[in-house]
Amino acid sequence: MKQKREKIQVLEQRALLLRKLWNYQGFEPIPLKKLLFEMGVVALFRPMSAKFSGMAIRIQNDSEVFRFMMVNSDMPVGRQNFTICHELYHLYVQEHFDTRVCKVGSFDKKDPEEYNADIFAAHFLLPAEALKTRIPLQELEHRNVSLATILRIENLFECSREFLLIRLQELGFMHEEEKEQFQKSVKATAHRYGYSPYLYTKSAAESVVGDYASLANDLFDNELISESHYYSVMEDLGFNLSDIDLQGDEAE
Repeated sequence: MKQKREKIQVLEQRALLLRKLWNYQGFEPIPLKKLLFEMGVVALFRPMSAKFSGMAIRIQNDSEVFRFMMVNSDMPVGRQNFTICHELYHLYVQEHFDTRVCKVGSFDKKDPEEYNADIFAAHFLLPAEALKTRIPLQELEHRNVSLATILRIENLFECSREFLLIRLQELGFMHEEEKEQFQKSVKATAHRYGYSPYLYTKSAAESVVGDYASLANDLFDNELISESHYYSVMEDLGFNLSDIDLQGDEAE
């Protein structure tokens, strides 16, 4: 038990240190897609099987590190954001990592690195300080967090209701019975309080953060992916494969 607590504390510190390194304090929300763009992480959001939340790839050569993630857009936006943070663990924290397909948010202790990624994501997306500074003092004192507070926090940090309730329970601000009650009719209660359905809805359509095509070309030019893999990436982006010539233009 002591070893487990120490491991969680280490992951919490790694999450907070990365926040600080990337110029975000422990109490403020992070615009995740903006962060990915700034860090040069290419992210592809596209519908995937319900069995998978996302995947990450890290490829390193002598001078550069290429980081890529894919996020299942057939999940609500709040859950997609947790997936982004989970994949950041694989890309920036995990040692000896190259690629991984992930089922995020299960906190499965049977898979140590997936468990670590979930714990890291929890502290990176919603640190304890962020919660404590946004729960009214009276609610903190009575350990009785209101629905209005829950809605405000989850929309500010763009996290799922499920994840927020887990964090509140972990920090001793909520009992299991309350957690079960707040998990009901999530979208309906948000609508009743005047919040947009954006956070609770699947984005579905494909989108890209970063220069995906440029990354594919860099990886191919550095012989880090095969020609067939390169064509597969470009096809994913909707390029007409007959228009792509890897051998260079013919002389006119």
